[in-house]
Amino acid sequence: MSLNAPLAQEDGISVFDAGYYESPDGYAKDIELDPENGSRYIRHAKYLQKIGRTKEGLANAEKAVKLLPQSVDAWTCLAKAQHASLLAFYQFPKLTCPLAVWSISRKHRLLQETTVLKTESAPKPPDVRPPWERAGSILEGLKHTTINTTTSASVIYFAHRTFNQAAEVICEGDADQWKMLPYPPGLHTPALHGILEGIMRDPRCFQDRPDIDLTDMLYAQSLMELEATDGWDSDCSLDQVQRELRDRVREKGWHSVKPALRCSIQDWILFGFQVHQIEDHNPVNGLKFYKKAIAMIDFVRKTWPDVPAGDRGVVCENSFLFPLKRLALRAYLDPKHSNRSSDKHLTELEGFASTLVKEAEAELAGLDQRGIASPEGLSYWIYPIAEGYAALAWVHCRRGDRLQLPSPHFIDAFDKYLRAAVKLDEDEEYHAYFLCLAIDSMWRGGVPLKLILPSCERVRGAAPKMRKIWENSRLSATRDARILQVLEFEDEYKRKIKMGEASPEDVAVPKNWASASENDDEVIV
Repeated sequence: MSLNAPLAQEDGISVFDAGYYESPDGYAKDIELDPENGSRYIRHAKYLQKIGRTKEGLANAEKAVKLLPQSVDAWTCLAKAQHASLLAFYQFPKLTCPLAVWSISRKHRLLQETTVLKTESAPKPPDVRPPWERAGSILEGLKHTTINTTTSASVIYFAHRTFNQAAEVICEGDADQWKMLPYPPGLHTPALHGILEGIMRDPRCFQDRPDIDLTDMLYAQSLMELEATDGWDSDCSLDQVQRELRDRVREKGWHSVKPALRCSIQDWILFGFQVHQIEDHNPVNGLKFYKKAIAMIDFVRKTWPDVPAGDRGVVCENSFLFPLKRLALRAYLDPKHSNRSSDKHLTELEGFASTLVKEAEAELAGLDQRGIASPEGLSYWIYPIAEGYAALAWVHCRRGDRLQLPSPHFIDAFDKYLRAAVKLDEDEEYHAYFLCLAIDSMWRGGVPLKLILPSCERVRGAAPKMRKIWENSRLSATRDARILQVLEFEDEYKRKIKMGEASPEDVAVPKNWASASENDDEVIV
């Protein structure tokens, strides 16, 4: 962006709202200032396509490819410009049918406008919409009712909306553009903050972009913000950061340090998330960066306990810390963690989860019911508590497995999984899933049918509600296999009790039930 372009001066306003590029002349002036900068031709081409000047847009895209022959963004821009030119040449009529999503996968998303011949014999196409799209339809319907209830639809909808809006901002720009912004101290774009907020509201909101490498864009954006605020990147040791932070606070005060601290912690968390769940799928390294962020927050809170929360920033508040610890729990429990069943790991996980549950439950008691029921209350307190209980249950199961006999550990696991389930709404997929794991714990603990079957009924009642939102999710295969196992067990033994072939006092497990080690699938995905 040209240094002459006016900036949006308020924190949190996207630079794309600043108005400088609301006419082609703004882009043209940028190109005149630096005619060999291919990124400027890309931006100019995108805007010309947007306003219908397809021929000029194509010319700018072709120039961008000549200047940046290795740029994926340049070639993508050229492809779109060529497509727009073909549409203009043939003057295809615009279809008026609604957008239909026919295929969604991690690396590819096909969106097409199509007409569907509606006949009585035509089968209804499967609803392959992701959870956030289904959630949006549900929330729209609730607007016209007087129902006062919480729902997991609000959690995933607002998480994905926050994430996606920030992703759009990042993917519309490029590293050169961001680095040229003459930010005053403390001013930052909302982009990375929005990405992180979406993930911390609900990690399931993360969605790859089929048109661009979002992880590369996040990396470039992170470097820009760290440089602008003089922050510490993920390679800096914790000791170095803590030492330098003390010096800066003493010399310059919290006003100048706050942006650097926020950007640094934000960078570490996003780097840990990318290492854990996107690129390397390495929970050990991901957990290392989550722990680093947690340790830094604890250091700040203990070193400067009397500094007002507004001066230290939101990253030091529990509404930030609890969802961060939720991300760490997922890394602790990931089946790819090389040491997750070791005594040391189990003891560490148990202490970590116990502290999270205790602190979040204590703070929850002081919140009003309206705040708890809000999407923020669910994301920042309820879900971390639920997953903390589930982590404690998993620890009890691992310890019970080692005894090779019905163990009190499995009763404790049942109790913790049940606590996890009831914290969540019935339409949340983890509600049904945690109930299934609670039932599995009772099978392992040798509990009689009279205590197991009521929980099976709860799974049967929750499953249809959950599928309205979570039919298509990363957990669906594992979750649905568990639900099917529970419901088949319930049908079989209710029938046997009715026929006199079994008694409510009997102890039974499903047919072909796996051993403890074989049945140890992912608790939290």
